[in-house]
Amino acid sequence: MTTTAAALAEKMKKKELRREFLARRKALSPAERRLLDAAIAARIAGLECWARAKGVVAYAGDGQEPDLSAVCRLALAEKKTLALPRFEAAAGVYQPVEVTDLGTDLVTGKYGLMEPRAELPAAAPD
Repeated sequence: MTTTAAALAEKMKKKELRREFLARRKALSPAERRLLDAAIAARIAGLECWARAKGVVAYAGDGQEPDLSAVCRLALAEKKTLALPRFEAAAGVYQPVEVTDLGTDLVTGKYGLMEPRAELPAAAPD
């Protein structure tokens, strides 16, 4: 198999896995989702790399993906730098942007997802 064919096969495998896990998540009750989201947050918070991290890049979920809001709140409470993606239309890419307040720094963006306000600067690589 050529490198291009292998890359395409891997991409298709990832799409199939994503589709399968999204279907599984959709089948969960709201209570099951909340329990699993809390378990994910607890697992992340218990990682050694979390304890060492000075900054975290996360996402604001769309309701189908795991809700990482508890992880984001914990990052801010622990004074870690928190960056969330914002779509930059001119470049056609998502850019990490530092967020300091989940209540005031986020607005509805591309695809109806919550993302950092336009006036917030891109996060500096560290």
